[in-house]
Amino acid sequence: MRKLANLGRAAGVVAAGFGLIGCELRSPEQSPGEAADRPLEDARAPGTRAEPEPSEPAVVPAMVVGSPAPDFTLEDQAGRPVTLSALRGRWVVLYFYPKDATPGCTTEATEFSGLVDELERMNATVFGVSADSIASHTEFADKFGLGIDLLSDPGREVMKTYGAWLATPFDPERPGRVVRSTVLIDPAGIIRYRWPEVVPRGHAAAVREKLAELQGGSG
Repeated sequence: MRKLANLGRAAGVVAAGFGLIGCELRSPEQSPGEAADRPLEDARAPGTRAEPEPSEPAVVPAMVVGSPAPDFTLEDQAGRPVTLSALRGRWVVLYFYPKDATPGCTTEATEFSGLVDELERMNATVFGVSADSIASHTEFADKFGLGIDLLSDPGREVMKTYGAWLATPFDPERPGRVVRSTVLIDPAGIIRYRWPEVVPRGHAAAVREKLAELQGGSG
């Protein structure tokens, strides 16, 4: 019994020396909160900070209003190449959407088509951009009688450049998604306005109103 008591007293001295308080082990030189404030260390690499797992998906930075619109060439539903820089002198409405013939994308495309004559009088051309194939665009345009051109971006390079592709690198089954968004480009090739997130219904009318505002008219 005397030996057990001695061992107990020895353990108490060790615990006191290291400051074992509430399961927190610290040396005598550390204050009570200091141990909790230290950066985490990676057990696999002693002495190095453990990097936290990324919790947010990666996204390409959005285009800045007032900056030149990046040039590109994509094919439309008829297989004709469309180059942005060749459209200098006209306003360009460039909208990005997820997929042909889906409800929201159909609403957006048909509403733009309904305003295409008015937008033409305002010296503006509308292009919808998705990763769908040219054949898919042709079928979509024919089925709904669309009056606008649809550009095929199968590699999503233009979407990435314009901040319309949200990457999710930690989900191999879903590498990313399209951000439904729109940019309004002036005749000099400058981005004059950007809608970073779009609700399809009513968006075409909102674009027409913004275009009239930027042109100094009443719409």
